[in-house]
Amino acid sequence: MLPKKLLRALGLQRPPPPETTEEYTPRTFITGYIHIPATEKRYRDAIWHAAAVALDTDAVRLICERTGDGVYYLAAPAADFANHPLAVSVLAAALPNTPGHQGDGAYCCELGSGIVAAVKKGHESLESYIGEHRDIERFVGPLTVFWPQQASAWAGHREMQSRSTQKTLNFLSLAGGILVILFFAAGGLARSAAANLGNGAELARQNILQAQVKVATELQEIAANPFLEYHRISADVLARDGILQYFDATAGKLDYAAELPAWVSDFGALTGGTREIQPGGQSILITRGAKRN
Repeated sequence: MLPKKLLRALGLQRPPPPETTEEYTPRTFITGYIHIPATEKRYRDAIWHAAAVALDTDAVRLICERTGDGVYYLAAPAADFANHPLAVSVLAAALPNTPGHQGDGAYCCELGSGIVAAVKKGHESLESYIGEHRDIERFVGPLTVFWPQQASAWAGHREMQSRSTQKTLNFLSLAGGILVILFFAAGGLARSAAANLGNGAELARQNILQAQVKVATELQEIAANPFLEYHRISADVLARDGILQYFDATAGKLDYAAELPAWVSDFGALTGGTREIQPGGQSILITRGAKRN
């Protein structure tokens, strides 16, 4: 029987229903626009660093959208989402290419107790303001005002990195599934050939068994793909509230460094790494391969 994830990738099994989300925008959120060349693939890292500096914490949650040579973003301290793990924000509609975006203007939402948040989107600019209605009106000025109803999800930096590889991972799963089907099909063809080819059955069987070996080898190569290794390692780090500091899986060699809270005892995919208690005793550094500074 094929694994459930593979069945879903092949479209043969329905995905699980989505978890319930909650519209939530903390009052500590910030906005911004950063010019990043369209050729730069790691633009999320630049956004994360900018938000971390502005908020004075490495633990941030983000919503960002790229357009041309720039990225618009919303960010807030991750600590503010402790009671809202599946939070979404309608203010994300101010970002180009998001649900509910209607061009330049002011995107507003109620935060409760008479307080309104507004995000003003202009050409290569994104500004925010929180205050009472009369203050918001002065901030908005003559711009068109939108009260969006469609929301986008907040995500941690590592979550966004994982999502950015999801299409590749799905493609690899689909390719693996096709190879599995070919593998079993080759076996069925071998049995059919043996029954119908008479004296040539043995030759046909040998040829098809060679094809099976080739397919099995390709399956093993997919299983060792760096994207799959990254997904496996980063998923276990995220599940333990840790930070994956670096990852390298080239030339058949796997190197990584991850910092986990000191209370973690089950290290999952990181079990084979070297563990080192960090100064202060609050975290553990787990490394594999050459240690980097």
